[in-house]
Formats: sequence, structure tokens, C-alpha cells
Amino acid sequence: MHVQEEILYNYKGLRGTEDYQIRADMTCFSTRNDGAVFCTGSIAWGHALPYRNFDNNVSIITDNVVNAFAKDGKLHGREYIAEEKHWK
Repeated sequence: MHVQEEILYNYKGLRGTEDYQIRADMTCFSTRNDGAVFCTGSIAWGHALPYRNFDNNVSIITDNVVNAFAKDGKLHGREYIAEEKHWK
């Protein structure tokens, strides 16, 4: 939800599932030497993991990322070519 400072008055439609402005970004990219980065843009990501006994989208995404990072070999996806923002 919005923080109190952003809300001038309460009205219907301010909840996260109703307001298009409420979102969080996710970033995932590979780096040189077979490295990779996954980052979420929400401080609440970790708190969402146990929701519905870990049966939720956040837990599924986290599981997929951890499993992909734990596999031997290169990650699937685009290949980094050592120039910022240039991908094959």
C-alpha cells in the first residue's frame, strides 16, 4: 500500500491488488565469469515468503531463482558481452 505521506484522503481502490501504482521491480542478469544477480525492489519480499504456507508467487519465484543459481553450468538466458547494457 502507499505510505501515509502519499495519501491525501482515503478512498476505495488504494490496495495493492487494485492500484496500478503499487508495484515492485525484479532484476535478474548474468555477469562475467558465470556470475549472476537477482534483486527485488521490495523490502517486503522476505516477509511474503511464508504467506499461505509458502504457496505463493514470491516463494515460487524465489525457489526458481535459487534452483537456477545452484545448478552446475551456465545460467539460461542471454549472454553478457562485457559492455554495459549490451546483450546478445
